[in-house]
Amino acid sequence: MEAVSTSGVVPVVEGRRTASCVAAEWRDRLHTLLRADPSARAEFRSLLGSLGEPPRNQASPAVHNVISGGVQYGPVIQTGRIDGSVPSTPHND
Repeated sequence: MEAVSTSGVVPVVEGRRTASCVAAEWRDRLHTLLRADPSARAEFRSLLGSLGEPPRNQASPAVHNVISGGVQYGPVIQTGRIDGSVPSTPHND
C-alpha cells in the first residue's frame, strides 16, 4: 500500500508512513524553507544553539523484570512510561 504526499509517493506500513519517510519529508521541507529565507536560517541556528549538546555515551539503566501471580494469559508489556488512558479488557477465568 502507498500514500501520496506533496513530495511524491511514500511507503505505508500497515496504513502508516514509516518514520524514515516522515523524517525525510520534513527534512526536505526544512531545507526548502531555510534556502528560501535567510532570516529563518539565523533563527533556526539560534534555536539549535539554545538546545545545547545532546548527552554522549549515556548508559541505559539496568532493567530487571519479575512477573508473578500465576499464569499470564495475555501480553505482558514492559515500558518506562505510558501516557493517557490505557484501556483494559478483563480476563474471564
